[in-house]
Amino acid sequence: MTAISLRALSKRFSQGATALNQIDLDIRSGEFLALLGPSGCGKTTLLRLLAGFESPSEGVIQFDDAVIADAQRSVPAERRDVGIVFQSYALWPHLSVAENIAYPLRVKKLPSAQRMQQVGAALEQMGLAAYASKRPDQLSGGQRQRVALARCLVQRPRLTLLDEPLASLDVHLRDQMMDALRDFHAALGGTLIYVTHDQHEAMALADRIAVLNGGRLEQVGTPQDLHEQPQSRFVAGFIGRGRILPVQTGPGGLARCAGLCFPVDAAQFSHLADGISGLALVRPAAVRLTEGAANALVMRHRYRGQDHELELALFGAPESRLLCDHVQRLAPGSEVRVEVTHGWLVGSPAAK
Repeated sequence: MTAISLRALSKRFSQGATALNQIDLDIRSGEFLALLGPSGCGKTTLLRLLAGFESPSEGVIQFDDAVIADAQRSVPAERRDVGIVFQSYALWPHLSVAENIAYPLRVKKLPSAQRMQQVGAALEQMGLAAYASKRPDQLSGGQRQRVALARCLVQRPRLTLLDEPLASLDVHLRDQMMDALRDFHAALGGTLIYVTHDQHEAMALADRIAVLNGGRLEQVGTPQDLHEQPQSRFVAGFIGRGRILPVQTGPGGLARCAGLCFPVDAAQFSHLADGISGLALVRPAAVRLTEGAANALVMRHRYRGQDHELELALFGAPESRLLCDHVQRLAPGSEVRVEVTHGWLVGSPAAK
């Protein structure tokens, strides 16, 4: 297992675009870390820097106590002992499943008996024993992804990088493959970094998540940390469901918006004193419809299977919206009484 340390890591391309800007990040040995963010945020560039396909413009990459790359030198990709699982699987079409899995062991010139033993173990661990003699074109997308994982598993790399491995799968296969990824990490027993733009995958799989935005690291924490204690406006809006309201802070940790008054967690923004304008994240679980004079208008309705999601506009602040999960459908245009039980302060109106 390998611990990774990134210090002031930046990557600029020849056309002047800055893909990564001053990234400081420690990845623990044996950890499952997700790199999460929208398209173009820098997560794939960071993966390529770790793999050795790109070199830093500034900063340092360390594996354990050894410098792997900085602006002056970079250990070649083939000498980093890094396993990579691509979105496209990258399987040899003319080789069988077992031969695809054995390929990196043949490159290492392992004896045949040892290769067969390791390939057999990987086939069992990934649930592929019955498909050993089949070719990739005879497999489903999920099975091909398992082959790519098994091929990585036999290498026992010090670090494994997964680049959007579920992005090309149908939605109904993704939950099954998430179970396979958990099994893969347990069998591998090593450090794993998983790139995705899908927060559901990241929240379900990772020990911690590093959220990237515009080449910068916004926040690192457990899925629960990011959901319950967002430290920036971007993280608050990107993780989970919710809406951000402009508020005025008040005594006793309260916030006010268009007649609503509710407690807020301001631990990350203690500089926002009473009577200061701020921004509060409110999630659907904190929004309730009650009896009384209407103070909001139903703008949209979405059926979510087990409940109905309502988007509400406050009478006193029509541009401010709330999401509410409700047991019944309410048509757009319905007037309702809404209360908020709690929220999180996530910055000032000028925050990005």
